[in-house]
Amino acid sequence: MIITRIAEKDLEQTDPKALSMAKEMLKAIDEFSGAGENTFVDGSVFIRAQDEAGFSLTSKWGYEFEPYFDGVPEKDTDDHAKFNLLDTVGMSQATVDTNSNSRINPAFGKSLSLRYVLNQVGNIHQPMRNIVRYSNQFPNGDNFGKDHKISIGGFKTLFDYFEGAAGQYKELSYPLTDLKTLDSYVDKLIADYPKSEFGSAVTNIEKRTWSQESYDIAVKHAYTLTSNDEEVKDAINRQLVLAGYRLSGNVAYMMSKQKMNKFQELFKS
Repeated sequence: MIITRIAEKDLEQTDPKALSMAKEMLKAIDEFSGAGENTFVDGSVFIRAQDEAGFSLTSKWGYEFEPYFDGVPEKDTDDHAKFNLLDTVGMSQATVDTNSNSRINPAFGKSLSLRYVLNQVGNIHQPMRNIVRYSNQFPNGDNFGKDHKISIGGFKTLFDYFEGAAGQYKELSYPLTDLKTLDSYVDKLIADYPKSEFGSAVTNIEKRTWSQESYDIAVKHAYTLTSNDEEVKDAINRQLVLAGYRLSGNVAYMMSKQKMNKFQELFKS
């Protein structure tokens, strides 16, 4: 929710037309998805809710940029991600871009696929979704940190610690009743990590690079974690904000393709 809200606020300033188009696209399955009044933010949470309910293929998604061999010899490894995040976000974007994209209904296909993009861009920026560590303790890999047990800040695994942003935003809950609590967190993050601080990283569209950045954070911070460290929280927060700005650019680009599709249809007619 934090990433999507940052993207929404950025689009309000940089490309309100794209934001309006995205919200209109999401509305196609609002009733089916159980979205509330906050269409854009709710759009990303729908996929997470599917996942937690056990109905979503996203439970198998993860992108192993490269195995992390920690104190053990390198070896060939099994494919831990049957659905590669970088491939699936590309396929979802392609579905949004095209006019004929669903056997059910084009509007349904676009609306669902845009929800996947909103979710997946955030996932690529979650460090533990981008690494599998092989060590003497985990000779067959640690399953993206899900098998690595910890007892820090109420979290029991490394994956959950990073997925839960080190417990910094516990007051957030879904479904949202309003944006007050979310915006209190988001406004502080935007103030603490202004867009100008990230430079050209904001406009970097190479999703493999995004994954590498997440992998590097996991190597540097995750496997040495012994407490609720402020440096780790800072790394997590920077990823949240950067992901929001990148998602904003991604949505603006996708909606620009929609404008071009409409122009092409008009030209053909």
